[in-house]
Amino acid sequence: MTVLTIEAIRENPWNVVSHTLPPHPDPLLLVVAYLAADYCRQSERVLDRACLDGKYAPPGCRLARDGDSDPQCAQRVEEVTERIRELRNHCEIEGGYRILRL
Repeated sequence: MTVLTIEAIRENPWNVVSHTLPPHPDPLLLVVAYLAADYCRQSERVLDRACLDGKYAPPGCRLARDGDSDPQCAQRVEEVTERIRELRNHCEIEGGYRILRL
């Protein structure tokens, strides 16, 4: 699997999901990766909602029935949410909150 870099994230934010973190990620990479992952999760949720409302049907998307999310959209949200959890594990804890520091 390809190792995640800032350049890879700039090329495609979804690389944050498909690429592995290096063994000792730089704090700047963690911040950029977290922001990319958050963008991916939020945008996928918006697109899933639009699909549910019949306003958008991405290629290969099964239009929702009876209020169910498209399995593809749901899987993408879960994958990026898992990466966000992983990134949070690299964060420092201060005052009970996990924070990313530069």
